[in-house]
Amino acid sequence: MGSRKPTQEKQSRRAVYNRKLPSVNETIFPIRFPEGEKEAERRKISLVILDCGGVVRSTKHALLKPVEEALRETGIDPGRLGLTTGQFHRLRQNKPFQTSSSPRETIAALWAFYRASKKEPGISLERILRQPDATVRFRKLMKNYRIPQSLLNHAETRYHKVHEELLQDLPEVEGAREAIAKLRKLGLPLAIYTNESGPGTIEWLRRHDLHPHFLPIIGKEDVKRQKPHPEGINLILERLRTNHGLNAPRPQVIVIGDSPIDLEAAHKANCISIGVLSGRGLLTELKEAKAHRVFGSLKEFADYMAKNKLSTKEKYLL
Repeated sequence: MGSRKPTQEKQSRRAVYNRKLPSVNETIFPIRFPEGEKEAERRKISLVILDCGGVVRSTKHALLKPVEEALRETGIDPGRLGLTTGQFHRLRQNKPFQTSSSPRETIAALWAFYRASKKEPGISLERILRQPDATVRFRKLMKNYRIPQSLLNHAETRYHKVHEELLQDLPEVEGAREAIAKLRKLGLPLAIYTNESGPGTIEWLRRHDLHPHFLPIIGKEDVKRQKPHPEGINLILERLRTNHGLNAPRPQVIVIGDSPIDLEAAHKANCISIGVLSGRGLLTELKEAKAHRVFGSLKEFADYMAKNKLSTKEKYLL
């Protein structure tokens, strides 16, 4: 008896990776949904979509320098502002600052605070950030001390230039390479959806010899609406289906990110949302964003998936 012909799904998967991989339809992973639930929901996983910054590429050392250079463009000495990495991170996590990768509002808020500090003795950046209405306070400052648009445009241009230059020199998140290899070995297709530059991300992945593992790679140039809008996730699913015949049902798609906007995009796309703590997101923020599960890093996630890999012919074990 001759061997059976591979199914269309297996053929498409081999076309994507150019090598034989286990069928995802033979693999089931238990995903524990929000803590406190007794049972784990068992789902077949067809695709894993990763954010790049904070998940694969370390961005912990690329937060302050671009905004400092942008502020210098406006005539502000960043040293006098005394901004710390933690403060900048918390500022970006305040709505509406977190809804876009554009730094315009962040720059405008810091410029307004600096101007206010010259006229309002005792005003404290740390004190504002600790308050529940921090966004309202910054909005008021931005209204009272409005940065000229021409100055803001120059500052934003400077920010993006420095940011892109820095990204190419950033290292991998510790354990990310091992995690990617482990997920590939499990037969899981991988894609990237980032709010950063697509060409810049591809170049960084090429430098680190990681680009062959991802198809497709979607950046900000590929979409009209960035995260937290799910347009990039929708585009990935469409391209895989149209170009490679790989159909990944949304409830079987895992989206991994280090910030609330990654998780929000996953929820809007009806996908599984996984948070990691290797980037800028805090545990409390990721839980508030209703992450289905939070891991310390991509490596911890991959280890979990490998440990809990179950055949459909076996009993479900937790």
